Amino acid sequence: MLIACVIGFHEGTQDTYSKLREARAAVAAGAAELDLVLNHTLLTRHNPPAVPKHVMSSKDSAIDSVTAANTAKNSSSEVHDGREEVDYSAIYRELASMRSLCPSPVVLKLILETSQLTDKQILAASHLAAAANFDFIKTATGFNGHGATIPHVQLMVGAAEYLAAKGVGGRKMQVKASGGVRSLEAAVKMLETGATRLGTSSGLWIMQEARTKVGEEKGKQDGERPPQTRLYTDDSAGGEY
Repeated sequence: MLIACVIGFHEGTQDTYSKLREARAAVAAGAAELDLVLNHTLLTRHNPPAVPKHVMSSKDSAIDSVTAANTAKNSSSEVHDGREEVDYSAIYRELASMRSLCPSPVVLKLILETSQLTDKQILAASHLAAAANFDFIKTATGFNGHGATIPHVQLMVGAAEYLAAKGVGGRKMQVKASGGVRSLEAAVKMLETGATRLGTSSGLWIMQEARTKVGEEKGKQDGERPPQTRLYTDDSAGGEY
């Protein structure tokens, strides 16, 4: 069994220093996979985070390569002709720093929070993740807007395949569909779309639904009555789960 931990939960607006400290502590505690929440405000520019208070410690060799200036840069923006310009390099530096701190075999997933991004921004984030050698791009935390959708998963899968074909990054990224996957039908659709992992709090119900479906199909083949089951409600308990 592998242990996974979320870094930057749940909005991703923490400064780079804080995220790296979280990541190092998680790996030291036994985490084999880290799900990093993208600071999506750096892509949308609608709520730039405050300049971080922390300063890098030269005594910490694990994160010495990331400077306080780079961390501050994560929270800055440039204005041209009255418009804020996205600083993609700041996002990349954070992702590359995380990869440097947590090399393979630690699995890194970037949570995009797709409900907060346009298709163009999803593609940009996917490109940055691939360039930083992340293993997965993931749809959502489940705490900010809607979760995974078929169009977004399709877009992310297509981006991962295109970037791999172009040689961006050292590996082909996989896609994790997370958020709103609450039924067997939804789970199957996400997998058929190209997701290789699912994030769901309904895993037990989905497996029960799958088992019931298999039983029904077997019953039809054998000419037997399919078994009855309750998945989401239990009248005897007087409520809905």
